[in-house]
Amino acid sequence: MPKGVLLALGGVIAICILGGLDGALTQSAFVLPVVLGIGLTQWIALLPLALWIRKRGEAKTVQGILITGGIVFLLNATCWGLFAGFRLR
Repeated sequence: MPKGVLLALGGVIAICILGGLDGALTQSAFVLPVVLGIGLTQWIALLPLALWIRKRGEAKTVQGILITGGIVFLLNATCWGLFAGFRLR
């Protein structure tokens, strides 16, 4: 399971870095959904990774990937919920 956690966190960090670099270099609007919506965009990378590792027979690693992905998703959703709850008056 620690291997899965490290793989998932590495994937999340890579997505943030690549999204930030893309936004800094191209000034595109692509960076907002990638970096700010990391809870959803991470699953684009994590699900194929989990399926590939499951084929290799490493069930505990897949468990770590999915648990870490779920935690990142919930933390991101909580942060967005808190910020959306604040109203500027």
